[in-house]
Amino acid sequence: MKIRQPVTILAFTLFAITVSIIMYRIFWLKYPIMPTIPGQVWQLNFEASILPEGRQVVTTVALPSERAGIVITEERIASETLSFNLFQEGGNRVGLWSGTTEKGVASISIQGYSAFKTQTLSYITDSFSLYRYTGYDG
Repeated sequence: MKIRQPVTILAFTLFAITVSIIMYRIFWLKYPIMPTIPGQVWQLNFEASILPEGRQVVTTVALPSERAGIVITEERIASETLSFNLFQEGGNRVGLWSGTTEKGVASISIQGYSAFKTQTLSYITDSFSLYRYTGYDG
């Protein structure tokens, strides 16, 4: 029965610290309890395996860009052997993979998270273009 009292004190202390941190955020820092702007978070995944005609590979992908009501929160871009460059063309972002591959297939992938305000969703879905592929058409 001696162990029970220190465990209870530890649990109460951790609970009190948690409550005090939450209260500090709400009352001192003026954080809202609930989100003030309704919106959605979308996840965009793109994976491709490219079989080049030769050893040279060039592929472009149109990527979502930040505009009014859109915030890109995270973006992960991967490739086995190809180099990646990001270009801005007007208000659009374009990813370009290029290089040579020793293997027969080159793999690329993008994973991104974007937060949207609710009133901009119809505009966003009309302006997304997934990708433009310049490479093997076999």
